[in-house]
Amino acid sequence: MKRITVNEYRRLAFVGKPPCANTIKRWIDNGTISGEKIGGLYFVHVGDAPRTKNNPLLKSMIEG
Repeated sequence: MKRITVNEYRRLAFVGKPPCANTIKRWIDNGTISGEKIGGLYFVHVGDAPRTKNNPLLKSMIEG
């Protein structure tokens, strides 16, 4: 599973003003979006999270 940081997700998945990092972390904790906390850092699972499906920029990141 490809992971990106919360800040990368904010930058790549939203146009205009993205939700704050704490909101995205709360979404991960609540299971609203797919992600995980590793050693105090939060990551979003690309491909499972809303706004990452059918996103050409994120798709290119996954495919390398």
